[in-house]
Amino acid sequence: MGLLRDIPYSEVTATMELFNNEGITREHLALLRKDPEFADQVVTFLIQKFLEKTLKVYPVLVDYRLSWSEMLKKANLFWASGDITKERFPIQGSGQQKVSLVIVNFGDRCLRHWYALDYFTKYGLEAGRLEHLLALTAQYPSILAEQKTNFIFPLGTIWLDKGNPVFIRIGGRVLHDRSLCLEIKEDDEFGGGCSFLAIRKAA
Repeated sequence: MGLLRDIPYSEVTATMELFNNEGITREHLALLRKDPEFADQVVTFLIQKFLEKTLKVYPVLVDYRLSWSEMLKKANLFWASGDITKERFPIQGSGQQKVSLVIVNFGDRCLRHWYALDYFTKYGLEAGRLEHLLALTAQYPSILAEQKTNFIFPLGTIWLDKGNPVFIRIGGRVLHDRSLCLEIKEDDEFGGGCSFLAIRKAA
């Protein structure tokens, strides 16, 4: 009931007036309540269009011709953990590839990484990988400040250490710290405020 509690009555009225002007009737809304499949289709369309209009897209060129050390050097990092190696986190690709990257934040919600992955799949996104994160910070050095976030995780790159998922993140406890770190998530739970790197798939 949080949505009903948080939205002012004036906004509810304005929304209903908009529906009325567009020809939405009580029968349409009744079907929305009664048919879960129809409701899911409507919500999916609404959120997908919302993401398309609100998420800033960062065009990035990933250069797979660079060596591991060259990628790190170009990434404008303050520091990189020595445990992040090409053996543990292999980068696979060839030539140069253009990708459209977005940063997704779930607000104060705590979540497990599979929830974010399912969300990406449902709304036409794909989890970003380490090479995308390095190219992003190389071409947009102020990305943390611009997104007003302390951490960005590329969930497409995960290493299992004794069964525990180990994630890579950029950012530290100090605001806008461009450090590349490892974070072990034994409970696979991300606290509120974390951001995730995603690739916008071509329409």
